[in-house]
Amino acid sequence: MPVTSFPTRASSSARAAWQNCGTRRTNQQKQDGRKRGNVPIHQRTALSGAARFFYADFSPLMRKALAIFLLMAYNILAAFSILVAFINKMTKGRIPIMLKIYKEDFTVRSYQTDLNARMKPSAILEVMQEAAGQHSERLGLGRSALLAKNTAWVLTRVEVDMDRYPAFEETFSVETFPMPVRRCFFPRYFIFRDGNGIEIGRAATLWVLLDLGTRSMTKLDVVKALMPDNSDLLAPLGLPAAVIEVSGTLQTEMRQPRYTDLDFNGHVNNTRYLDWCCDALGIDTMRGAYLKHFAVNFDAEVMPMQQIRTELRRLGDDFSYCGFEGDKRHFDVGGLLARQN
Repeated sequence: MPVTSFPTRASSSARAAWQNCGTRRTNQQKQDGRKRGNVPIHQRTALSGAARFFYADFSPLMRKALAIFLLMAYNILAAFSILVAFINKMTKGRIPIMLKIYKEDFTVRSYQTDLNARMKPSAILEVMQEAAGQHSERLGLGRSALLAKNTAWVLTRVEVDMDRYPAFEETFSVETFPMPVRRCFFPRYFIFRDGNGIEIGRAATLWVLLDLGTRSMTKLDVVKALMPDNSDLLAPLGLPAAVIEVSGTLQTEMRQPRYTDLDFNGHVNNTRYLDWCCDALGIDTMRGAYLKHFAVNFDAEVMPMQQIRTELRRLGDDFSYCGFEGDKRHFDVGGLLARQN
């Protein structure tokens, strides 16, 4: 209804008063409009309080700084989107789970035991490798994801300390977790517990990424990005140390890799060096004994058809076992023997 309209039944004096009031209101609105015309447009626009703060109260320098900040934030978000797309491509659409610690239960099978009805040292390495692989899969860093980049995980050093080895048909658990990357090396640790949760062993490993084309170490930044932050965890051992040859009687043997020694990476599997070592120590030594502590250094791959000269040295319960092709060192095993309880 127009402001100058009035009900028809009203008196003439009342109608005149109403029209005068409407005229005064209209004139006041015009004056207000002229006043608003002198106010900057950003103050006349129905903006939020925050927007008025940014646009009205900031100096030109501060507005420029704000624009630069917003541009930087946009670029960071764009880079993050590209990284997410790359990770999604590597993991084939599977969303990685930032699982800090992985735990798996194992039951000792007959083929994992030795003549003492306890797990072989090589079987300990096998369950470690299995647990590490399962954890890597859940982090989006499993074998299939890395093969898409023509890379693979390779174990370079391992150190294991066992209070006792699980017996045949015993169920035990393996806990594993990675620790912060050290240059090209990825530390990973393991804790073994019996069915009652009592710790019976611990291990430390160092892994690298192998370029399957060049057979050399490589780097993938996305791997570091997908690793959980475990800097708050305590490692059960130090980093695996270099194996030191013991002094003692030298026993040599020539060994060529066989079918059962090789794995899907085309080289002798890391677990097989311990089998070679236990074979060299002999049945009489291993009967009633176990490797209380052992370490393995993988210096170079052992490939099919290579002729490897092995050297075993013993000094009391200490031993070292090394492999060479000519003068080139390929692996070192060292450790301490102990009697079974």
